[in-house]
Amino acid sequence: MKEKVNEDHKIISVPSLLQIGYYLFGILFSLGLTYLIYSSKTNPNEGQNEVVKGVIVFIFLSMALACTYMLLRSKKIVLTNKNLILSYPLLFYSKKIEFKNIKKVTEDNYKIESSHNFSQIDIYSGLKINIEFFDSKKIVINSMEITNYNLMSKNLKNTTRPYFKIVLKDKSQKNFQGYGCLLVLVIVTSGLLISLF
Repeated sequence: MKEKVNEDHKIISVPSLLQIGYYLFGILFSLGLTYLIYSSKTNPNEGQNEVVKGVIVFIFLSMALACTYMLLRSKKIVLTNKNLILSYPLLFYSKKIEFKNIKKVTEDNYKIESSHNFSQIDIYSGLKINIEFFDSKKIVINSMEITNYNLMSKNLKNTTRPYFKIVLKDKSQKNFQGYGCLLVLVIVTSGLLISLF
């Protein structure tokens, strides 16, 4: 029996707590270390120490700015039977994309890795969707940055087909991968901030 599809069906994917947590605590951690290094006393007679201190402060400030930029670019995605609405809630910007402008939708692996003692550690392993347009532009959406990724990806892959209709029968699964590293970041950042104040 064919499932009846309502014209009002839509899939809404908001920024995930995992992504927001990483960026928010990344900002706090970087700013905490910047303040700690900047406020530390160095011997004024040793100019080389001041240069090294300045470089380290610049690196951590750059990390804080990068995390702020990524947090501001957090996406909210709404998929309807007629179009795709991509918005950046913190920038108060929204864009409606018609399916006729989408050339191709593909899915690839997405990984965040770190290295320790010459070995690779997987912090997060998931998937990403690449949406390519006829004007050579591209949007990438990964499973770490939005909720309802599985449901969104299954439907997005069919948007280039004629007579596309949203299928809602599969529920999105919760993914708790990456929260362990976030917990460590929260504990370390909290300890740093408590020690500063």
